[in-house]
Amino acid sequence: MKNKENSILMVVLLGSLIIPTLCILFNRLYIQSKVFVVEDSGYSNLRIASLVPNSMHIEDFVWGNAEINDAEVVLDFFDYIDSLPITNVDTDITENNTVLSGTLYFDNGDSLEFDLGDYVIFGGFLHGEPEGRGERTRIVSRLKEYLYTKEKLADMVRADNRIKLIGTGYNKNIASDQKIALKELVLSSNYVNYEKEEKEKILNKGNSVLQIEFYINSTLPQVYMIVYESGLCLIYDSAGSRSGSIMQLSMDVKQLESIFWENSNEK
Repeated sequence: MKNKENSILMVVLLGSLIIPTLCILFNRLYIQSKVFVVEDSGYSNLRIASLVPNSMHIEDFVWGNAEINDAEVVLDFFDYIDSLPITNVDTDITENNTVLSGTLYFDNGDSLEFDLGDYVIFGGFLHGEPEGRGERTRIVSRLKEYLYTKEKLADMVRADNRIKLIGTGYNKNIASDQKIALKELVLSSNYVNYEKEEKEKILNKGNSVLQIEFYINSTLPQVYMIVYESGLCLIYDSAGSRSGSIMQLSMDVKQLESIFWENSNEK
């Protein structure tokens, strides 16, 4: 009888140990299967456990959108936002001066939307501090490399966008037929290869012969292209975070000039 009581007691003791352990284990497995924001001491840490982001989508109101699948770039961005504290600056979330937005995608199908501007917005909160703007600029510049292509530049040359030509003695909007010709020339241009023959166009670029400005729903040009005698074309993003040219193309300058020598139909 005593052995039976001891056996029952042993079962009860084992049960009191095993059941809580199983509860903790299942709870941890559940937590590790989720991607969520945890507010802790002023930080929003993204708990990912064994899960990692695998891709991201970015959007810019001038350059359009792009998909990024480079694991190094995606993880670098994730590590950056995961390290940011919730800002203690009294700033409205709608006044972030967004320069780039997008979505981060995870292995389990979850996603996280974000906005990059004066601060970083995700999870419904502003993150980062004013002194961290240098790092935000680096991040934005790296991501926008995926937007800076001749195809996206050509997409700006369309009927509803104002394209302006500036040169010696003239300053005018270009006509619809000229836009079509310009778009085709941009698409047929080459990226400057600094290791090949195009390097000569940089070293001996000559004087600038014209400037082309792109207005995307704005009274100020967001993008402009300076064309040199050698055919070197330097493209600048006035709304971007980089001070120099963001793209260098090589074109047939005589063919480019021939597009505009006829009078524009738009004044």
